Amino acid sequence: MSKTKELNEIAQGIAEVNMNLDDHVTQASEVMMQTLYKTCDWQLDDLDNWRDDFDAIHSELMRRVIAEMVKEI
Repeated sequence: MSKTKELNEIAQGIAEVNMNLDDHVTQASEVMMQTLYKTCDWQLDDLDNWRDDFDAIHSELMRRVIAEMVKEI
């Protein structure tokens, strides 16, 4: 077997593993974002007097939570 063919097979195997991992990471991040959304919604539930700005406030809270999570990485 030529070195090029062997290298191509190794690269293909690594790519397949990474694609499989990518699927798992995508699924996990979707669940995490859904949970984060619900948690922020629940935390802001008492802000009835801010209902006009609720979506903007909710988005900003999610952005800040994600920024804090990134700091921890």
